[in-house]
Amino acid sequence: MMTVTPAYGRDYTSSHEAKASWYGGQDWIVADVTSRWDGKPVSLNDLKNAGVDPTVKLRFDKLRRAVIAS
Repeated sequence: MMTVTPAYGRDYTSSHEAKASWYGGQDWIVADVTSRWDGKPVSLNDLKNAGVDPTVKLRFDKLRRAVIAS
């Protein structure tokens, strides 16, 4: 499972907002050194199209909180 953080200066204060952004197709930045996409923008659709497991850990609220989205 890869970890992603909000892209383009966005941030969210609740897990509901973060999940809505992820499922809505917004870009997030991969923050996972084990991934070939580390540091690159990615969305749920990108992962599905690449055949990668779309289960991710969403970091939000100034990276202090996290929630799993699958």
